[in-house]
Amino acid sequence: MPMANAGRSKREKFWQLDPIGTALFLASIVCLLLALQWGGAKYQWSNGRIIALLVLFAVLLITWMVLQVIRPVDRTTVPLHLIKDRNITGSMLYALLGGGLMVILALYLPIW
Repeated sequence: MPMANAGRSKREKFWQLDPIGTALFLASIVCLLLALQWGGAKYQWSNGRIIALLVLFAVLLITWMVLQVIRPVDRTTVPLHLIKDRNITGSMLYALLGGGLMVILALYLPIW
């Protein structure tokens, strides 16, 4: 069985990893985490830094989503056909809700 990347150059293999999409996604998550870490503890929630981080998170995430839609399927970070699959979408929703429930129980059960 021949390998899919056998005839490709190193440059083609590098661009297949979608470095632009990965950089946008990582930068957006870093902005969100910094805003959530600093907001209310180090800076007020109304501070310009926190607001700028949240706005930058939203702009970078929307840019990443648009990039995922307009790029060819084999060059995206997350192929859209995976998100459209009912099993994968249900699994993601189950993991999100289950993780959220665990966080709620871990935080509020000791207080109660």
